[in-house]
Amino acid sequence: GIQIRFLNAFNSTLLYIPKFLFPVNLSPFYPYTPIRSFHQHYLSLIPVFTFFLITLVCGYFWYKKKYYWLMTWLFYLVTLSPVVGIIQVGSQAAADRYAYFPTLPFYILIGIGIAKLYYTQPFRRILRTGILVGGLLVGSVLIHLTHQQTFIWKNDIIFWNYVVLQEPYHAAVRVKLVSAYFRAGDLEKGFEHYRQSALIEPKVYRSFVRSYIEFNRLQEALETSQQVIDNNINTGQSQSQIYYTMGWIYFQQGRLQKAQQALGHALEINPEHKQAQSLLLQITAQRH
Repeated sequence: GIQIRFLNAFNSTLLYIPKFLFPVNLSPFYPYTPIRSFHQHYLSLIPVFTFFLITLVCGYFWYKKKYYWLMTWLFYLVTLSPVVGIIQVGSQAAADRYAYFPTLPFYILIGIGIAKLYYTQPFRRILRTGILVGGLLVGSVLIHLTHQQTFIWKNDIIFWNYVVLQEPYHAAVRVKLVSAYFRAGDLEKGFEHYRQSALIEPKVYRSFVRSYIEFNRLQEALETSQQVIDNNINTGQSQSQIYYTMGWIYFQQGRLQKAQQALGHALEINPEHKQAQSLLLQITAQRH
């Protein structure tokens, strides 16, 4: 619902600030994790309160004629708003690259603060030396971190492997890595990550089955479909589709009796399943 999207928007807005101050554990892809209940996840309200607290403090500074705090905050919010997640595009909640332009005023504020310190009259020499040495150290660290981050973008496999390391228990991220391996022609690694993602999120089994069929690995598709049935992973219409898939595979293998049984189960669950009806008629005609 819209309330849940707003909660995620507040969370995404504040995510970039600590990343700006301490650029570690960066990721080009922060997966979107839906909050299933607005009233159960009270911790998700912390970013909302923090957002309004920052706005209130900036407003207070405006009242004290220090206009740059509120102007900086508003610039950040306005430039970030198109990618903040109220209108969800894809499965990412946030991405480091979204913050490049919105955080620009923060650097200006830091620069102003450093300049004021640099030209402070008392202890000028000590401060200048400290600022120069500190600037060189921080700059060296940032250059090193930037150099490391550039390797992530070498290809899709490296990219999604890195994201999986950051989010090992997010099934949707692993599925994207699966697609990268499939595009590269490495089916075994792709299916291995499919198995791992299905353990995290059982609903992935359905797309797992479709991929086996796509690569003409029908027996593995059949075994995986049977796992879905045995573990009661899908119910209702979804289970009807799984039975239909099993019936179609049995039909392709020439095991017509098994196909009829599977299609019968599909139609018991969903009597309006057109594909199952059509295939069952075709099998019945062949057997007679």
